[in-house]
Amino acid sequence: MAITQLPIGQRITRWDSDFLSEYVRASRFKQYMGRAVAGPGEGQDANSEAVIQVRSDLETMAGKTVNIPLITRLKGAGVQGYTRLTGNEEGLAIYNDQVTVHYNRNGVEIAEADESWTEMDLRRAGKMRLKVWAAECLRDDLIIALADIYNRSYISGRNADTASGTRHTPTSFMAALNADQSGMDAWLLANRDRILYGPDLAHMEADSDHSDSVVKLTASTDKASATVLKLAKGLAKTAGSANDEGIHIRPASYNDEKGRENYVWFVPTSDFNNLAEDADIKQANLEGRVRGVEDHPIFQDGDLLYKGVVIREVPEIPAFGNVGASSATVNMSFFCGASAAAVTWGKKPTTRSKKDDYDFFTGLAIMESRGTKKTFYNGQQYGVVTVFTTAA
Repeated sequence: MAITQLPIGQRITRWDSDFLSEYVRASRFKQYMGRAVAGPGEGQDANSEAVIQVRSDLETMAGKTVNIPLITRLKGAGVQGYTRLTGNEEGLAIYNDQVTVHYNRNGVEIAEADESWTEMDLRRAGKMRLKVWAAECLRDDLIIALADIYNRSYISGRNADTASGTRHTPTSFMAALNADQSGMDAWLLANRDRILYGPDLAHMEADSDHSDSVVKLTASTDKASATVLKLAKGLAKTAGSANDEGIHIRPASYNDEKGRENYVWFVPTSDFNNLAEDADIKQANLEGRVRGVEDHPIFQDGDLLYKGVVIREVPEIPAFGNVGASSATVNMSFFCGASAAAVTWGKKPTTRSKKDDYDFFTGLAIMESRGTKKTFYNGQQYGVVTVFTTAA
């Protein structure tokens, strides 16, 4: 067990009581997370259109899994005229997904001697770093979950069923996907109506061979672009329409009166840069967004908006791999509608403290019980169009 020690050279130095906290992006997904079910006393705060559904059912009841049911549209013809409805009723199509939770913990230990040799509040610093650590775990789990090809829940990069086995980072997870060609092929076969390889629908192999599809992507012509965005949105609108048998993707928000359907596209930095330089997207944001240096995306960092799609940069999404034509670097990104992913807490992150060795050492810890996953229904990913493009 490691003990936090103040560097010897600093023990005789008066430290400023305000310490510099390392800048860490808590989560680029936070804005798109919403409670799926309003809690006690919360009125109508539930948001069924949130891209990432947040469930807290297990905070008030025992259990390791939370069921997330989906009731799909009625597909029958009904009856018309004088035809009797009795005996011709249609059964509801009800599907279910489950989020599994497990515990995630970390801690630091501080000696009284080090606290007495500095004016810096080490306990406060420890708590802040632990909270940031938990936020980073959630962010990475969301990236892993959205990229996953299997119906699994995650806690700190591990399968939440047992919280054991390999602990993945987003980078190692992408490598694991590349090594699982049979799994990728099976995933492609089940999700052909919600996967896109670059700006050409013909890139997808008829036999659902992922490696043969992705290798068609070239560095010069298959970057993220306005064309790719429009194709991805088209897939999101039409997914599940073949023979009227599949499950549709709901938009993240919509306005029926104006015919608008909105989605969120989570992209890595290289994709975001390519989209920002796309002539059509640049022109639309230059002419259509609020003028002024302070809020305009041409001058400031921030989301891009095009054709009802919010383009959100998530720098921590790694490259998928050097699997394109001539070993071109390929990215995986996530074009999301409502309920694309789910986060369930059995216990929200809380800090704890413990004294030891006659109160000379103070331990600080953070603990949560959580599960994070991409939603799957009837063998298909529900709210995501997965997009493959080249990085440059």
